[in-house]
Amino acid sequence: MGAALSRQGLEHPALVALGAFAVIGIGALGCVGGGLLSRRMGSRAVASVSMAVSGAMCLLAPLLFRAHPVLFAGGLLVWGIFVVSDSAQFSALAAQACPQRYVGTGLTVMNSIGFAITIVSIEWASRLFEALGPQVAWLLAPGPLLGLVLLNLAPGPERIAAWDEGKGPAAPVENLIAYPLHEFTAPERSGGPSLF
Repeated sequence: MGAALSRQGLEHPALVALGAFAVIGIGALGCVGGGLLSRRMGSRAVASVSMAVSGAMCLLAPLLFRAHPVLFAGGLLVWGIFVVSDSAQFSALAAQACPQRYVGTGLTVMNSIGFAITIVSIEWASRLFEALGPQVAWLLAPGPLLGLVLLNLAPGPERIAAWDEGKGPAAPVENLIAYPLHEFTAPERSGGPSLF
């Protein structure tokens, strides 16, 4: 943001800090708005729109860096809204698809992987920015675009539920999840089953 503002002679540390705070903070609006929209459109549709916009912003990033500071800041705010709004929807979809006894474990593993990918991507892009400039965002674009394709190829909750009841070509979902972990399952306690 500082680089774009400096081209217009508007660079100021406080302005850059405020802009960064706004871009990060506005993600909360995306999460709340996405949650409300998911009640009408469904979590899959909201997550798809979020990833499509996020992927498009990755591709448009080099143009944004050359744009007027107002357009640049506006583009980053839009990106900030959509880049995180899919996360809550993935959690909702995972909770629907996962057998009840493994929901907590499934969400923990999924979110841990998601945060790990995010941290590595941010660190990697930050280090490459000096060499590649804003074009480094193109290296991030395959993530949301691939996610968009795979999300829409994945079976819906109804199909997964049918498989879990043995009505489909696949083994019950609970067996698919439990099989790799069954050797590590601790004895059941009074509070219910535990994987660890």
